[in-house]
Amino acid sequence: MTAAKKSSGKRSAGLLLYRKRGGIVVVFLVHPGGPFWQRKDDGAWSIPKGEFGADESGKQEDPLAAARREFHEETGFTTEGEFRELTPIRQAGGKLVYAWAVEARSATSSIRENSFSADSKPSAVNGSTLSAVSKSSAVDSRAFSADVDPALIRSNTFSLEWPPRSGQIREFPEIDRAAWFDLPTARCKILKSQLPLLDQLEERFHAARDDAET
Repeated sequence: MTAAKKSSGKRSAGLLLYRKRGGIVVVFLVHPGGPFWQRKDDGAWSIPKGEFGADESGKQEDPLAAARREFHEETGFTTEGEFRELTPIRQAGGKLVYAWAVEARSATSSIRENSFSADSKPSAVNGSTLSAVSKSSAVDSRAFSADVDPALIRSNTFSLEWPPRSGQIREFPEIDRAAWFDLPTARCKILKSQLPLLDQLEERFHAARDDAET
């Protein structure tokens, strides 16, 4: 069975966070953690998202609730606002992705147990300075209001045998960094299969501008 067929039944949900600064629209993207993605940049970034499905009783999770949960788990932020549903897209592997666009205003962030921080000592990879990750040793109950600062992300983790066939199980962050990009740059950074999400966001701004001019 091909990889596409294996994942064709899987569904993900996520948020396309944006903000406007001086007439320029910027979007919030995240970079996947783990050794496979470590040296990949252009075409590797994504909206914060994750899989969802039915619980043990068979009840299907609400996609928007899943998108908001996954955003929090991958970034540590809980954001509020008007969630505008976008047309679902299908990624190259066959996974169906539901997404909502929401304007960033303010958000609440907290440090969670078993999370990784993106604000520790930087390390050089591919000639650029990237944020290294370090494990949080305890729960920090402090919460603060912030404008979704990429330096403050707190991601959940996953386990992986690394190096392969070494017998060593290591913990990696689901997300190792995040950033705000203007739309032209975001088009270079985001996964090719997620480009239609940026198209839809841009179309909404064009439509709103046209309405304002009529």
